Amino acid sequence: MSQITEWEFTADVASQINEILKERVDLPFSEAKCEQRRAGTIQRRDLTLLNRANKAVFTGEVKMPDKRDGRSPFNESAVIDAHNKANAIGVEYFFTWNVNDCILWRTFEPGKPITERDIEPIRALNPPIAKSDDLLNPRVKEQVRSFLKKLLERCAAILSGEKPLARLPLDEKFIKVWELALMPIVRDTLFAVNTKFNSDKAFRLKLEKWMREEQGWTLSNEEEKIRENLERAANPHRRKENAEVSQRVGKQRQTNRALNRRRNLDGTHPAAKTFYAARFCSRKCGNRNNQSAFGKSKSCRQKSAAQ
Repeated sequence: MSQITEWEFTADVASQINEILKERVDLPFSEAKCEQRRAGTIQRRDLTLLNRANKAVFTGEVKMPDKRDGRSPFNESAVIDAHNKANAIGVEYFFTWNVNDCILWRTFEPGKPITERDIEPIRALNPPIAKSDDLLNPRVKEQVRSFLKKLLERCAAILSGEKPLARLPLDEKFIKVWELALMPIVRDTLFAVNTKFNSDKAFRLKLEKWMREEQGWTLSNEEEKIRENLERAANPHRRKENAEVSQRVGKQRQTNRALNRRRNLDGTHPAAKTFYAARFCSRKCGNRNNQSAFGKSKSCRQKSAAQ
């Protein structure tokens, strides 16, 4: 049985948000409340953000990653429930959060069903956790607090119009839904890989060889870097992302080398100008030593100026 329940976590999150708001007076929120309900109903909203006028401006539903409805923030029943609660009190935006990932939604958009409305995914924990108990880990607690600051800043920017809710293209939205649907499998794989990595020396050596030689990753004894590499090893999508980044970096390096060669050939690079001046002096003065030629080139210019 989990040591921390959804209700306990949500209450703790509301408390942390209120602590952050005391420090960040620049944010347009007065407080966060949990388990609020509309008059005449028994349904409660997990989290409600109030503005300076104490009016609800953002609501959200929180689910635990090891529960059926928390395996993905796109869980249909959770999304519909969160939407209906936000819509009932006229709030324009809401979010669904399964601790690992958070999705920001627009509550109503004329002529569009909920599945076609603007959404914006935010990664809350990296690497993701598999069990509610993991929320007791100090590292995870720090990541949650960091995410809450980011979430508040993002909500403020959306409400002010400074940076509206992102518009994901249909193909990217499909990929994100698919990726997060597979996340429970990735978490289970990560847990198994991490356990074997720490208990089986032969497996560890083979995996590190694969990371270094086949993936081209940088290895380190730092805990954060080890976690990152293990998460990439367990997540095919992350490996693809890193491969694409490496490919872009490689292409950029090739482009830079080509530009440098071109600049050297046409003499526009400062070093190229000096080099060509030295070669000219070498031919004129008969000096074949590069170092002397550079000096001679300068004396030749001085002599020419004197004449």
